[in-house]
Amino acid sequence: MERGAISTIIGGILIHLTLGTYFCFGNLNPYITSYIGDTSADLHYKDSEWIFAAAAFGLAGSIFIGGLVRARFGPRIAVICGSCMMSSGVALTYFTIQHSFAGVIITFGLMFGLGVGTAYAAPMDSAMMWIPDRKGLATGLILAGFGGSAFIFDYIQSWYINPDNLAPNFEVDGEEYFTQKDLLGRVPNMFLILAVCYVSLQFLGTVLLRLPKPEEDSDGQRDGRCGRCVSNIDELDGVDNYDPQIVDARMTHFCHAVSQVVQQESVHWRNCWRTKEFWILWCILLFNCQGLIFFSTIWKTYGQTFIKDDRFLSVVESFASIFNAAGRVSWGYFGDKVSFKTAMLCLCALFTVLMFTFNLTKVADGKPLFFIYVCLTFGTFSGNYSLIPTATARAFGQDYFIQIYGMLFSSQMVISPVGSLLTSSLADLIGWYGLFFLTAACSSCSFILMFFFNKKMPEGNDV
Repeated sequence: MERGAISTIIGGILIHLTLGTYFCFGNLNPYITSYIGDTSADLHYKDSEWIFAAAAFGLAGSIFIGGLVRARFGPRIAVICGSCMMSSGVALTYFTIQHSFAGVIITFGLMFGLGVGTAYAAPMDSAMMWIPDRKGLATGLILAGFGGSAFIFDYIQSWYINPDNLAPNFEVDGEEYFTQKDLLGRVPNMFLILAVCYVSLQFLGTVLLRLPKPEEDSDGQRDGRCGRCVSNIDELDGVDNYDPQIVDARMTHFCHAVSQVVQQESVHWRNCWRTKEFWILWCILLFNCQGLIFFSTIWKTYGQTFIKDDRFLSVVESFASIFNAAGRVSWGYFGDKVSFKTAMLCLCALFTVLMFTFNLTKVADGKPLFFIYVCLTFGTFSGNYSLIPTATARAFGQDYFIQIYGMLFSSQMVISPVGSLLTSSLADLIGWYGLFFLTAACSSCSFILMFFFNKKMPEGNDV
């Protein structure tokens, strides 16, 4: 792998380490809800899910905007714009959390999500341009930072806010809350600490991000080959028993072949909505990602109903984030080896089984089973975020990848508020098992939809 590709992947991982704190809300939710409920409002966990819903809404609505910025100004400007928005929202939460729940929804919800969405796709797009024959692997490596972010930042959050591993000490309607003054007093300052960490990592990642460029000949003209092909030829200097002209011709042919495939596949973002495959992918994101919104916000709240160990729950999410990261790489690699359709069918089937049986973790009343289920669940639904970008690039081409992926993510603008509304209104009516069952049913719908996905896409090994 070339030096530029390695630099871009490392930079993308650093950027996504900050963007991936989107998944830390499940760990933060008990602290945020307890703080706001103790100081300025009678707040419950089902109400605070609106913060995450606002972040999901902002993320979904801004990926397309990030694509337009990337197309006009390049990936670095897109990442800088998104990073500034995200980090500013986190820093401003220091003030809003002390005064208004609605303010937290705007700063730690909407502003945070808008920033994440604007910066989200540019690193993936850049990595796929460096290794076009392994799009799934490229996407998975970048998104491993997004999924693994919680492994680092959950520890930072819990270590700072709750260093003594205090358990929730106040119960209302079966829900556990913190009321310890020392613990709650550290909540606002945590957002300033996070903002500083985010800005530092985002700056370094942006510096490392770059795009492959065609080499120039002695007259300053492009020779029709990308830097990857030329550098591969240069590495053969001094090697015996090869014909430079033959190798040069084969490398140029390879580069032109890739270019022709991309040109042939490219669909303008204004026309993609007319295809059946677009709407199938849109609906899969709609059904599958409601599980992300639901599960990411309540898994810790559910665990607290029978596990009275806050430090253990923080460890669970840290390990779950490893599965989240590894799942993105593994599912992306698996999709490269088989096909998007086969990989997505396996993912939907596994996620459905996990949700149908998740309530067993409480019946068994044991930490080990809860640990296993949470890790497997994060490792499963994370595959959506490496498989669907790869399918988008292969089905519609690379030219308008970010814009089309952003249009697909508009499904999240629908499911975010609807999912939160249903969760808050149905929680008391159908209980935990009913909510898990509803999530499994949605994943089953995605499984059925996949049988209608017939778009023939060139696999990475075929290019």
